[in-house]
This record gives sequence, C-alpha cells and structure tokens, in this order.
Amino acid sequence: MLEEVFTAPKPGLVDRFDNGAHSDMDVRTFLLSTAAITPFLREMAELGYHYEGSAEKLFPLLRRSGGAAEQAMFRATGGVNTHKGAIFTLGLLSASAGRLRRSTAQLNAAEILSEAQKIAAPSMKAEFTRMRQLSKDSPELSHGERLFLLHGECGIRGEAAEGFPTLTRHAIPALRAALSAKLSPDAARLDTLLHILLYLNDTNILSRGSHRDLLWLREESRRILSLGGASSEAGMRALKQLNCDCIRKKLSPGGAADILAAALFLCALEHI
Repeated sequence: MLEEVFTAPKPGLVDRFDNGAHSDMDVRTFLLSTAAITPFLREMAELGYHYEGSAEKLFPLLRRSGGAAEQAMFRATGGVNTHKGAIFTLGLLSASAGRLRRSTAQLNAAEILSEAQKIAAPSMKAEFTRMRQLSKDSPELSHGERLFLLHGECGIRGEAAEGFPTLTRHAIPALRAALSAKLSPDAARLDTLLHILLYLNDTNILSRGSHRDLLWLREESRRILSLGGASSEAGMRALKQLNCDCIRKKLSPGGAADILAAALFLCALEHI
C-alpha cells in the first residue's frame, strides 16, 4: 500500500507530489490508514493459515475482519475512505496466501489468485443475486450497487468472483516485464498502472464521471505507453499532463490503484 501511494505522478490519485483529484485526503491520510489496517490484513492471513474448513466458508469470517479493518481506517482518517477496496482485495489475497502457505514453502501468484476465487466466488454470486432484487430508484444504493443495476458493472466483486483477471492477464505480466527490463521502481509501477487502466472498468471513474471518461483515460494510457511510458521523457511529460487533466475533471482511478497494490503484493510474495 505504501509503495502504491508513494508512486508518482499518478493520474488523479493521491501520491507524494499532490492530492490528485481529492480534497479530503493526502499522503499523510494514507500513512495513517495503512498503519491502522495492516494488523487486520495480518489477521486475515493468519486466519487463512489456521482455518481448516472449506474455502467458501472462510469468506464470511474474512468479512468480519474486513469490517473491523474499515472501522479502524475511518477512525484513523476521520471518516475518509482511503482503502476500502484495498481492504477487500488485499485481505482476500492475504487469506489465500496464508491458506496456501500451510502446504507450500514457495508462494505463487497464480495459485494465490485461484485460491482467492474459490474463497470469494460463492459469496460474490450470492451478492449479485441479492443486488438484482434491489430497486434502481432506491436512495440507499451504494455506488457499486447502482452501477451494477444500471450498467451491469460488477466492480471488484466481479474481479474476485473470476479470480482477478485484470491481475492475472495484465497487471502482474506488466509488472514482471517492467522489472525484467530493469526500469526504476517508480517507472515500473507507473507503467503497470497504465496497463491496468487499459483494461479495468474502474468503478471509481464511472462513479465520478462517465463511460466516456473511462474510454478517454484508457486512450490516454495507451498513448503514454506508446511514447515509452514512465521511463521516457515524452511519456513522463504526458503522464504529468494526464494527472492535471484528471484533477480538472475530478477523476480518480482508485480501483486501478488497488489492483496495482495487489500486483506489488503478489510479486513480492513470490520472492519471500
């Protein structure tokens, strides 16, 4: 999580240079949030390690830990949502890694993601069934529920139910390729984020903006990569301009940031 927030310049996101498109949070908010929720991620990893039941019955237990992590986050940030998506994703992946560590000394990203799908898919499918019964006109709908009912967007729930395809097919390969090419850590992370933006239907963008904004951000990411990405002068200039444009449009791809943090986490686990 700290690697993600310190990566800069990220389009519309909080980083070490600026607050992106946010007026209620900065890098210090993320430091406080990270410190508050990390013990709960460790708790979920330990829960996965010690749990002896079936994979799908583990998720309700993780949800309780995740709820406690969210409360700790809100206490630390004064009510600001910095890491709700990361708690879900990294908590699930932590539990999956813990569960696999019982039987293997060497962790593998693909196996962790497969285990995460086994844990989450039944509960996520039940969530989709529940959401289909909701009224599209209800004022109490969450952003995720509204996007699902109006546009069929499944968000992070859909990623988890399918074994995080954006991580498997795009984020992790892009990060591995960047590291193999000996790019600087910052450039490797920025290029990985751009690859994620190419493929992820980021519900944060859809909530703050529109599908047209999502397509615009996708095309800008493709253009920056074609210029050489964050390791080239032209790519870096374009990336800084994209950040300014996202701030002006009030767009922040928080879902992509969570996927970047997850890719960093999984690749790090493979080298423990």
